[in-house]
Amino acid sequence: MPLHERLSLMVQHAPPGTLIPVDSIRALLEDDRLRAAAPGLSLEEVAHRCAARGAGGKAVQPSAVRKWIREGLRGVRLEAFPWGKTYRVREDALDEFILAVANAPPRRVRRPVTATNADSVRGEIASSRRKFASSGTRS
Repeated sequence: MPLHERLSLMVQHAPPGTLIPVDSIRALLEDDRLRAAAPGLSLEEVAHRCAARGAGGKAVQPSAVRKWIREGLRGVRLEAFPWGKTYRVREDALDEFILAVANAPPRRVRRPVTATNADSVRGEIASSRRKFASSGTRS
């Protein structure tokens, strides 16, 4: 979230007459300066951009981005580099990831239960019951 948005949220949520310590504002400014100096995109920025591009603007959490880096999505991993205790993502790597996921095969689709499937399941259940009943393991 940009600095001006964070500052305006701080001001909006403060009760009337509240004095905001200068140290808090200095910390926000320092944090913003460090963010601007860091290469690539933070996980929060990646999540925000993916939500903006996603279907219906569905929210994406930074934890999901972390999972895409470690495990991938539809067989495609998001390329990132470690930055302190977190990761940073290059913009071109994010664009490549989004394109690769869009071109990846769709998720496995569940087959609908048809009458023949249901009959075979019922047959398996009946067979198992008969086998269990004839094994003599009653108490």
